[in-house]
Amino acid sequence: MKSYFDIRPPGGGIAWIAGCFIFASLWFIATGGDSPAMQRYAAAFLPVGIGLWLKHSWARWITFSFFSVVAVLYIVMVFDKGITVRHAVKGLILAGSLFALWDWDVYPQTSPEEDETR
Repeated sequence: MKSYFDIRPPGGGIAWIAGCFIFASLWFIATGGDSPAMQRYAAAFLPVGIGLWLKHSWARWITFSFFSVVAVLYIVMVFDKGITVRHAVKGLILAGSLFALWDWDVYPQTSPEEDETR
């Protein structure tokens, strides 16, 4: 990690997740969403999206925990309502997001010798 405020995009699926969190948070803060509670929740997710963009591991684990809870609730919903193509696609997107967060090497440890061999 070069600095605490490294603004370069994190790359891969993480940049997409961070961008979605930032955009959705700003949108719901500005428009108000369906309820005042939505503005409070959106304000809570904005720092997480920024943390993902700045490559902070705390944001990675908060997002992973959130998506894990959503995945469990989603599985319960699928058992209750049955599976459709739409549910399958949403489940694959959720699983892909969880995998991207789990597999993300926030601070890759490479030595100068490894960089020269590539």
